Amino acid sequence: MNNYSTINIKFIFIAILLGLALFAVIVFFMPIEAGIAPQTTHLFTYLVPAFTAFSVMAAWVVPAQRIRKIDRNAPLEDKLANWRTAFIFRLALLESPGFLNIIAYLLTKNTLFLYFFGVVFVLMSLQFPTVGKIASELNLNYNEQQKLE
Repeated sequence: MNNYSTINIKFIFIAILLGLALFAVIVFFMPIEAGIAPQTTHLFTYLVPAFTAFSVMAAWVVPAQRIRKIDRNAPLEDKLANWRTAFIFRLALLESPGFLNIIAYLLTKNTLFLYFFGVVFVLMSLQFPTVGKIASELNLNYNEQQKLE
């Protein structure tokens, strides 16, 4: 097996991360005033951080459960396909609060949402898929790890 699978997932990861970063930069430099009523801003201040915390916790719990269910005796290709699905799901769970915080900043101009976005972005950046991380999460043996490299 070549490293085609790992290159694909790295490409997907970088595309998702750069898309989120580009959207944040565009919104940050947009010359638009806050567009919602002040009484609604109060609601955002509680709901968006709560959703962010819930999504970040779910980003580790839900994919980890799926990864634990992967048959350790399955062929490497099947293990990688299941891991890839769990990994993309983890990225989606981290990306959604990232976008929500950027949109909340766009609507309210409250920098608190940029801080939450920064935390989510760093957590997402730390998820870069390496052979070592994949092998560790899947508990691959030496031969399978060599095929992955």
